[in-house]
This record gives sequence, structure tokens and C-alpha cells, in this order.
Amino acid sequence: RGACKILMKQLEHSLKQLKVEHILLPHVKT
Repeated sequence: RGACKILMKQLEHSLKQLKVEHILLPHVKT
């Protein structure tokens, strides 16, 4: 049952990273 929690945490973490990259990438490109 703990596996689902870990998966959700990993998904949340990757989503946060994507969001951060999406915000930072335009600044890096210019």
C-alpha cells in the first residue's frame, strides 16, 4: 500500500521540477 504513496510523491516531485524548468527556461534562453 505504501508503493502508491511513493509513486504519487515521485509524480508530484517531477511535476514540480517541470514547473520550475518551464519557469526558468525562458530566462536561460535569453
